[in-house]
Amino acid sequence: MIKREDLPFLKSHLSKAGYRFPENITPSSVVGYINSVMGVSGLKFYPAIHLHWHTVNNSFPSYMFASRIDIAEIWREAGPVQGWQDNILVMAPHHQLIYLSEHGLKHSFEKPKDLRDIYNLIERYGNSLDWNRAISVAKEFNLTRAVYYGLYFTSEILGAEIPQGVLDGLKPNKFTSLERRFIRSVFKNKQNTDSSYAVYLAMNEGLPAKARFIVRTFFPPREAMGDMQNIAASKIGLTHYLGRIARGIQTMGRILP
Repeated sequence: MIKREDLPFLKSHLSKAGYRFPENITPSSVVGYINSVMGVSGLKFYPAIHLHWHTVNNSFPSYMFASRIDIAEIWREAGPVQGWQDNILVMAPHHQLIYLSEHGLKHSFEKPKDLRDIYNLIERYGNSLDWNRAISVAKEFNLTRAVYYGLYFTSEILGAEIPQGVLDGLKPNKFTSLERRFIRSVFKNKQNTDSSYAVYLAMNEGLPAKARFIVRTFFPPREAMGDMQNIAASKIGLTHYLGRIARGIQTMGRILP
């Protein structure tokens, strides 16, 4: 992750080293849709470099909580990596926990590493992981459900030792019927990467909020659509939105079973 204001310098520096970047990608003013850019080198064996200026990147469903995530706070509380210079930092343990939970939920905890990373984090930091801080920041970032599911599944499936008070402090007041089906699918290892849609719907309480969530998922701002398509926002038209709707319907077809 980089600081957003450093992106022009880094793009210029990496371009001189042989990396190519999409011409139309710039830091979007709409936080929560596209928050990264990929640089690809034409030189053999040079890896692609994915520059993020925010912890969440995808258009679905990060716009629900991306603006609530305090990136300045994450930078302030980051610490040095042992054995490296001071300009190489690692997120504080509670921020790592929240990030891993959010990222794992986005993929419905479909891959073993999604929970194993959380388990390893808890094992690594032990008593130095500030559980109270994790709860308060999760609430601040509007990610209590994501962190609850990350910890709950890691506890139940991998046997991680998590204080009951932490789970109680994050547990939703109620679960929707779709959420309960999502939980069962994870335990049976029958979920797919889109199954977590049930959880994101539940995060929007009330029918009007759910309707807005669905509409915003299908119809993001033109600026954000331009970033997704790598074309100027002025060139985004009806066909681009129809294509997004078609992909959304395909996604729903995978979720409904």
